[in-house]
Amino acid sequence: MVKPLHPVIADITHGLLTAEQSADDAIVSAATMVQSLVADRRQLQLKFGIIQAPLTDAVKAMMLTVEARAHLGRCHKRMHEIGVEHEFFEPTSHGDIFPTTGDPEPIKQSLSLVA
Repeated sequence: MVKPLHPVIADITHGLLTAEQSADDAIVSAATMVQSLVADRRQLQLKFGIIQAPLTDAVKAMMLTVEARAHLGRCHKRMHEIGVEHEFFEPTSHGDIFPTTGDPEPIKQSLSLVA
């Protein structure tokens, strides 16, 4: 019998999943903006070096978001370990497997019961 998740665990999980998805969305948005900045430079008739400073800032911001994404992943893993250690839930032999929103098939994803 699967033990139901405590509401606090569900809240934390929901926050983690939302933050992880937001980081992915921010990376996609930043990458699109960088691509547009470089591709549209000629259309704006700007010399090559004119966009270097904003391009550097945009790429650095995207790199920091990638780093933040890694930290969110570590946080998720550590919270999962705490949940197992304190018996808030029981992992399956292959990790916690729950269907995720918008996914017809279950995938291996820790604590993704709540989305």
